Amino acid sequence: MLLKLKKGMKPRPQETKDCFGARVEETARKHPNACAILFEGRDISWRDFNAMANRYAHYLSDKGIKRGDAVSVFMENRIEYMAMLVAMNKLGVVGALLNTNLTGRSLAHCIQVAKSVACIVG
Repeated sequence: MLLKLKKGMKPRPQETKDCFGARVEETARKHPNACAILFEGRDISWRDFNAMANRYAHYLSDKGIKRGDAVSVFMENRIEYMAMLVAMNKLGVVGALLNTNLTGRSLAHCIQVAKSVACIVG
């Protein structure tokens, strides 16, 4: 089933007003100091969360990652993980989210199936 969903996935439309990244930017403008995420005793404001996502998006773009590319993400749950997902959304990059319990051949297989142009590990 995952393979069928993956094959049918498409990058977000050129119209960005309804994408998640645009919603984060809008909320950061309207409520910059409000808490965006509270996770395991850490919190981050909408302004800082959006800024983090923008830094990640610029980094990915500088590395040549572009709209429609698949990028594997192998990260534990944390604020930076969410910011990376928003960054990819802003670029129109397809995220291949990998289970951090995978190792060896299983992990390599998932990356290969996703046809990732890059892997984010953290």
